[in-house]
Amino acid sequence: MKKLLIIISSIFTTSLFSVLMILTPVLAEDPVDGTFNSTGFNNPTEYTQFTIQKVNTAGGLVGDPLNSGANLTPQETYRFSLGISDEDKLDDVGSIQVHFY
Repeated sequence: MKKLLIIISSIFTTSLFSVLMILTPVLAEDPVDGTFNSTGFNNPTEYTQFTIQKVNTAGGLVGDPLNSGANLTPQETYRFSLGISDEDKLDDVGSIQVHFY
């Protein structure tokens, strides 16, 4: 009989607690809003295309884009085009650096 009374009282207590939690209102100024901030990691920005092409004196492009391994002449003018993509737009991309060696 004592065990049955303990079981019934624990079920009643658990049920009462559950009902109270459901009926408790959430305040509009509650500091917990279901979000969290994450720093130090973001999805990677990927480059989708990269081309280098000669430019004539009038600023127009000359011929087809250069292939990998092509020689660049220092006396010529070149234009490069870089395409990038990011899953959550480019708002979080602080800078893009291109180095030629």
